[in-house]
Amino acid sequence: HIVMYDDGKPIATSRFYKEHGDTWHAGRIAVIKEYRGTGCGRKVLEKAEEEMKKLGATESFISAQTQAQGFYEALGYKAYGDVYPEEDIPHIAMKKEL
Repeated sequence: HIVMYDDGKPIATSRFYKEHGDTWHAGRIAVIKEYRGTGCGRKVLEKAEEEMKKLGATESFISAQTQAQGFYEALGYKAYGDVYPEEDIPHIAMKKEL
């Protein structure tokens, strides 16, 4: 897990784990509402990618909420496959070479 703090208060987080081979899964990126739009989500994802690369990852996979697809595309992720429900929320699979 990656956690970002502001004056000791946790404000953003991400987790990552090995999916298979050299592909790792980044996900559950969460930013406290008042900090959204400040770059915190981008920073925790970039830190997760940095740590994944240190562990040998060559590709990152994300199961993205479709409403956040543009956020991930701006960070180099590409969508593939069909939209699917996850926790009753539309998601799309996305990946990025690291």
